[in-house]
Amino acid sequence: TKVQPIVGLMNVKPYQEFLGRYVLFFLMGQLQTLITYAGCMFYVQIDVVHPILLYIGCSFTSFSFTFLLYSLTYAFGSVGEAICVVLMVIQVAGSGGTFPVEVLPGFFQVLYKYMPFAYGLSALREAIGGLYKYDFLWALLGLFVYIVISFLIGLIGMRGKKFEAFIERKIEEQDVIG
Repeated sequence: TKVQPIVGLMNVKPYQEFLGRYVLFFLMGQLQTLITYAGCMFYVQIDVVHPILLYIGCSFTSFSFTFLLYSLTYAFGSVGEAICVVLMVIQVAGSGGTFPVEVLPGFFQVLYKYMPFAYGLSALREAIGGLYKYDFLWALLGLFVYIVISFLIGLIGMRGKKFEAFIERKIEEQDVIG
């Protein structure tokens, strides 16, 4: 179902619509992050060298993933949703989260460095086990690259909405789809 415009709300710019709708996803992702972090720290009681950095890593990972998935869905609709599902399956299988990367098939070893989940895991490992040089910051920078990519995908979606509306209007005018 498409999101319907709010009656009486006028002159909303495309970027305001894009970012305004994302706020809900951001807040839900951060709430999930807080619950997961609290569960790890207080229920499971994992031994963490840098608890604050663990929360920052979890929060940044959530932000990058929710923004990427939202942007893909916003820009490409149902096709974007399918891309998200495929992306998430590949992430879990090939990011080193379940098995060390070295024991995964060659296909996943090649993809590993291009997966955002790998950067999230690196940030969490650094916070849990202790920092080594600037690895934690490099992991956050890797996640930031995906945030920028997500914003660019969102820009495509913002520009594409006008074209999409034009196509829908023409289809309705022609009565091609009943």
